[in-house]
Amino acid sequence: MAEIGVKNAYLPPDDDVFEYLEKMGFSRKLLEARAIYPDQGAIYATEYDIHLDQLEPLVAPPHNIDQPQPVAALSDQHVDMAFIGTCTNGRLEDLAAAAEVLRGQHVHPGTRLLVVPASSRVYREALEWGVLDILLDSGAMIGVPGCGPCMGNHLGIPAAGEVVISTANRNFKGRMGQPEASIYLASPAVVAASAVLGCIASPGEVDEELSFSILADRRPAMQIVETQKQKTKIESSLPELELNLSIRFIRDESLSGGKVWKYGDNVNTDQIFPGKYTYTVTASEEIAAHAMEDIDPGFAASVQPGDVVFGGSNFGCGSSREQAVTCLKYKGISALVAKSFARIFYRNAINQGIPAILCPEAVDAVRTGDLIQVDLANGQLTLPAGTFAFPAFPPNVRLILDAGGLVEYTKAKNR
Repeated sequence: MAEIGVKNAYLPPDDDVFEYLEKMGFSRKLLEARAIYPDQGAIYATEYDIHLDQLEPLVAPPHNIDQPQPVAALSDQHVDMAFIGTCTNGRLEDLAAAAEVLRGQHVHPGTRLLVVPASSRVYREALEWGVLDILLDSGAMIGVPGCGPCMGNHLGIPAAGEVVISTANRNFKGRMGQPEASIYLASPAVVAASAVLGCIASPGEVDEELSFSILADRRPAMQIVETQKQKTKIESSLPELELNLSIRFIRDESLSGGKVWKYGDNVNTDQIFPGKYTYTVTASEEIAAHAMEDIDPGFAASVQPGDVVFGGSNFGCGSSREQAVTCLKYKGISALVAKSFARIFYRNAINQGIPAILCPEAVDAVRTGDLIQVDLANGQLTLPAGTFAFPAFPPNVRLILDAGGLVEYTKAKNR
């Protein structure tokens, strides 16, 4: 959902969800009473029926996730590194699926296999039920749980020119910390098969008789390792938000003399602020120094306070990291203009006090280097190509923008 720009996605819970959460210490009775389901007769824009038993293994080639191809179409592609893990595909079931493929096999001598369990609980269960034994016997390296290779932080960062097949959720250019690497995305079973054969491969190429029943073979049913189990109380309601529209801030209503920096569609947060710096760069000056690094390496050194960044559709898609906005704020960007914004990025921009303006007509007309004047009060962008109107921000958003961000607005509201 993050890649298509929406704020959230929701799946109505079923019995498996309630059973799982009950074992984690939640009250099933309370959860069932609070569960949310679609209204009867709800109307949907589109409905899809997906027959899972008819799907063949797919692989997403670099550098986007939305154009997958059948494994057979990529079977000649060699693989330098195979990576299984992350929050997306590092569950016990995922590790077990990979172990089923790897049982009795060994990683190809020209390929290295890295496995990172999604959590310490998954790590413990995989150890308890022998899954890690199979992975280690095959030649896999086991990393500690947590964010690491998939965002280029540590352990498993590829070299320039290397090819990676990964179970992560994103393969944007530079995502794993090396812009010159090629990252393919696939399921744990496909990644494991590719590790064995040294090229992109389906599990059936390793063993046609795979049953994927390794967990069923080793224990009667999935169980949660219950350590320090604690009942969780869910509060009945959140405090209602109240807007104090009497608060007023002084803000220059027009921003003149700024220069335009224009980019295309689907500019993602890794391109705006590389994920590899998320936990290692904290000072505002350092964060600013890496702004737009993976899409425009010269941006940070040349941009001036008051400049405006333009994008096409779905600007700010991908990971929700706030640094993708703060790096622009610290460089003095006065506004963002796009045909559409990824909703999480849009909210982050407003929270940081940066106007995120929707104006498709201006995007089509503007060129990099144009001078621009932004008039928030009247909802106008003045460019060499003309003056373009954009929808006014609602009063509550204007208060946040005028305050310089949500934190400053909250401080002033509480004084």
